[in-house]
Amino acid sequence: MKRTILVVLMLMCLVFMGCPKKTLPPITPMIDGGSQAYIDTSAKYSQAVKAFDFMSVYFEYGKFDITDVAKSILEVNAQELITNTGSKILLAGYCDERGTEQYNLSLGQKRAESVKTFLVAYGVNANRITVISYGEERQVCSESTETCWSANRYVKFVVK
Repeated sequence: MKRTILVVLMLMCLVFMGCPKKTLPPITPMIDGGSQAYIDTSAKYSQAVKAFDFMSVYFEYGKFDITDVAKSILEVNAQELITNTGSKILLAGYCDERGTEQYNLSLGQKRAESVKTFLVAYGVNANRITVISYGEERQVCSESTETCWSANRYVKFVVK
C-alpha cells in the first residue's frame, strides 16, 4: 500500500513538474564598427545543467535494479545531460539503516552504478559521470518506519 502511494506520488511529480526542453540558441552576429564580431551565446547555457533540478531515483528494499518509474525519471535526467554537455555529475547512492555498514555501502555503490549504466546506454558520455556510495550515512529521514526507510533508498544527482 505504501509502495503504491510512493509510486503514485512520484508519477504525479513527473506529470505536474513537466519536462521543459532546452535548446541552445545559434551564435548571434553583432555589428561592431562596421566589422562583424560574433558572441557565443551558448556560454550562458553551459551553466544551464547546474540550474536543472535533477530528480533522484528511488529503489526497493535490498535492490539496485531500475524500476519503470525510475526509467522515466532517468530519461528526463539523461536528456538534460545530453542537451547540456558542459558539466559532470556525481551519482551518490544511499541506503536505509537496515543491514550492515559494509552491505549498505556495497548496495549504494551498485545503485549508483546501475544508474550510470542506464545513462551511458541512453547516450551520456561515461567520462562525465562519477559514482560514490554513502550507504546508510546522510539519512534524509531518521525514523524507523517503512515510509522513512523508502525515502532513504535512492541515488542523488550532484552537478560538479
